[in-house]
Amino acid sequence: MTPLTLDASDYTPSNPYQYLEVDAFLRDFAASQALAAAVKLGLIEELRSRGPLPTDDLSEFLGQNSDPLLLIRILETNEVVHEESDGWQLTPAFKCIAPFSDYLLSKIEFSNLISSDLQEHFDLFVTDMSQFMRSAEVFELFGYHRCFDVTEENLTTTHRWMRFTTALTRHEARVVAAETDFSSVNSVLDIGGNSGEFVLQLCKSNPHLAATVVDLPVVCAIGEKHLAMETERERISFHVADAIREPLPSGFDMVTFKSLLHDWPIQGVDLFLEKGVASLATGGRLLIFERGPLNLGTDVVDYSMIPMLLFNRSFRPPDHYINTLARLGLQDISIREIQLDTPFYLIEAVKAS
Repeated sequence: MTPLTLDASDYTPSNPYQYLEVDAFLRDFAASQALAAAVKLGLIEELRSRGPLPTDDLSEFLGQNSDPLLLIRILETNEVVHEESDGWQLTPAFKCIAPFSDYLLSKIEFSNLISSDLQEHFDLFVTDMSQFMRSAEVFELFGYHRCFDVTEENLTTTHRWMRFTTALTRHEARVVAAETDFSSVNSVLDIGGNSGEFVLQLCKSNPHLAATVVDLPVVCAIGEKHLAMETERERISFHVADAIREPLPSGFDMVTFKSLLHDWPIQGVDLFLEKGVASLATGGRLLIFERGPLNLGTDVVDYSMIPMLLFNRSFRPPDHYINTLARLGLQDISIREIQLDTPFYLIEAVKAS
């Protein structure tokens, strides 16, 4: 089983928003495929570590049966590389985002996975979402029904989609860590915490923090392996549970929901939030970090945004989350919109004493 993140490096940018510059290189199909190929073939790393590469050396690097100018010219048009007197080299703009290969490849692979369903069934996508969901293959991949029994088949299938969500979460979590005050938070319960990547990044930024991840058995098994070699692993535990139906641990300074609630109908959202409030200590904070709807009509849907287009109907405005928190008696409710690849809402509320 391959690692969940495609880039094993521990690169942490000084600007947590810098990873978003990747999307400028993923505007269309050809540009995205050429860039993915260049990364997988090792060409990007060769240019990054070695520097200028003459065309003759490029042919040798890619192999005698290759067409190096086909690849390099597409990369040039996409402003990934440019040619100098001593050979091809990465542009300054691409050098800045080259360390984010995990995010880059995940977005391309995710778009590739979904694009075939949209190509074949776009008429259903815009006219009959229920029929589209029955016809599209991608929803079988994301089936929660595979996350209960720890079998090799379920581990393999679940691992495939968790690679995508983990690569996105890795960078989104760094934004939350930068935008949130954790100085008074010692313990976090992350409900539906997936691979543990969200709390891993929070723990990296806050050495005093300990975290518990709640998720289904297969997800937790993959998450345990994902975090096995991390220094912060000793501060992160996994609690296997169906969070809606089974009891959860309590007494936490903070309970978090990251990109979970949009997957559920309103009744499920309310149950999750009720369980989250019950797990909070008095005076504790509940944090929601969720995508909001795309600004269709103003934002261009680039190739890298195809997955978000597919799931856009489930991205809610924040109103219901805020109203439910108020109904549950939480106080000091705050909301901030944070623009990442899509609009996000960072909502916090306090459990009254």
